[in-house]
Amino acid sequence: MITIPGTLTRRGRGIARGLLVLAAVLLLPLAAVLQTPQQTAAQSTEQDTLWAGHYAGRKIWVCADPSSPAALTSCFNSGIDTQGVYTKAMATDGVNVYYAGSNGGLSCPIADRGANCTHIMAGGWGDSDIDVLSLAAADGQIWMGQENGKIYRCPANLPYAQQTTMPAQCVQLDDAWLPVQSLLLANGRLYAGLHFYTHDAYHDKQDHGSLWSCDPQKADSCNQLDNYGKTVALSLAAGGGYLWAGLDNGIIWRCDLNTADKCETWEDAGKDGSVTSLSYDGQGTLYAATNEKHGVIWSCPTASANGCSNVFSNVRGYGVAAGAGSVFSTSDDGLYFGTSKFTGADAASASMLLYLPEGGPVEVGAAKVTIDTARNAGRKLAQGCRDGKNPTGTVKVSWNTEYLNQTQYYTTTFKACDLTKQGVLNWSYGFLNDGDYRVTVTVGKYCGYARYTIKDAKDPKPVDVSVKRC
Repeated sequence: MITIPGTLTRRGRGIARGLLVLAAVLLLPLAAVLQTPQQTAAQSTEQDTLWAGHYAGRKIWVCADPSSPAALTSCFNSGIDTQGVYTKAMATDGVNVYYAGSNGGLSCPIADRGANCTHIMAGGWGDSDIDVLSLAAADGQIWMGQENGKIYRCPANLPYAQQTTMPAQCVQLDDAWLPVQSLLLANGRLYAGLHFYTHDAYHDKQDHGSLWSCDPQKADSCNQLDNYGKTVALSLAAGGGYLWAGLDNGIIWRCDLNTADKCETWEDAGKDGSVTSLSYDGQGTLYAATNEKHGVIWSCPTASANGCSNVFSNVRGYGVAAGAGSVFSTSDDGLYFGTSKFTGADAASASMLLYLPEGGPVEVGAAKVTIDTARNAGRKLAQGCRDGKNPTGTVKVSWNTEYLNQTQYYTTTFKACDLTKQGVLNWSYGFLNDGDYRVTVTVGKYCGYARYTIKDAKDPKPVDVSVKRC
């Protein structure tokens, strides 16, 4: 038996990017490593990338080396055609970046930096007036929040085809009867920000905007986390142990991830604010963009309420993306890297931003699985791959939630031979609270598990497990 604790570090470029190890699970040549938060899991990239999209536009941008003003200028003087897709939402599962809106969506491999995007899905599926307003992605699946209130879970790379009904591969997770303005996968849950109605007899009992918490794999499992009144959550983020909601009325809400009716006002932009975008940098700071008359880009410490300060003001902010010491934002007068503005033909059009630092950001609960093909079973597995065999492996994390009074779990599957070629599988299952967890790893004829307790997510301790034949 081999039991070795694992540690993962990320290269920094001017800024240290060390990550503390939360837990390590060694499966002979397989290692699953749980890590501290940085944002959303992503495969290793050769350099930082900034992904952007124009709300309801037909162009996207993928900028390599975005900390270079010259590189950003060059990036936004070109662009990538969306093949007829009007993009209104974007998300990543750590392997691809996805865009969706009307007339379907796009799937763009991160490693290709936008060079090989493919047209996926079909918008509306029989009703062209129904748009996808929000998007979330993980483990080869996407969750779509639609204008008609329906939330669907589909395979991420569903081929493009015009259909009159929803494809059989898709599952309706729930129906809010209200537009699903925002979605976020975190803490093993799918959070949804719903719009509101005030003059609709069919919705007289739902005339206030609601924040939902859903089991991402179970149909009809959504519950109201809180009610924010006659407004809408335009943006959602997770970090610092909380869920954050950017509301159309200018308020930033801080919410308990698991307990209903535990949201509170963290900051208020006043009547001139509309919090269009939120981004947690993984280092204790939440960034926010507001886009009314006297808009601001805010930097907000997650440790103290009403502590936001202006990165800059008097601009209409649209999007913000932060991580690993860098923050990017868009406004009606262009795009900013920190407080430095640069010029680019279409920079002001980029209303959606996603920043992927070198090596890829990760959340608490991100799993890294590797195969050492030079040792023991790894050598046999590599030979099996050469012989045409490709066994499926799984990593599963389970825990009990008092709020839901049931066991929750996140699981991912992988093809072992893919790991012998790529070496690493990164996968994120969201922000985890303090509590008791169990990790189970299985591949072929071998399996094992570890129980561990997170007492303080800011000071995690490693835990190891040996495996044997099942």
